[in-house]
Amino acid sequence: MIKRLLSALALFLLICIPGMAIIWMVGAYVSCFFVSGCYQKLGMAGVLGAVSIKSILVKGTLLAITFTLLAWPKIRQP
Repeated sequence: MIKRLLSALALFLLICIPGMAIIWMVGAYVSCFFVSGCYQKLGMAGVLGAVSIKSILVKGTLLAITFTLLAWPKIRQP
C-alpha cells in the first residue's frame, strides 16, 4: 500500500508543480496586461522574474499532498 501511495504522490507532483508554474506565468502576463506600460518597463525577463520559484514548489507540493490524501481511500481498497 505504501508503494502505491508514494507512486500516486510522485505522479501528482509531476502534474501539480509544472501546472502551478504555468498558472503563475499566465497570471504574471495577464496582470501585466492590465497595467499600462508594464512590458516596456519590465520586459519579458522582468515579467518572468516576478514568478516565485519557492512559492511554486511549496504550493505545488501542498496540492499534490492534498490530492494524494483524497486518493488514499481509493488506494487502500484491494
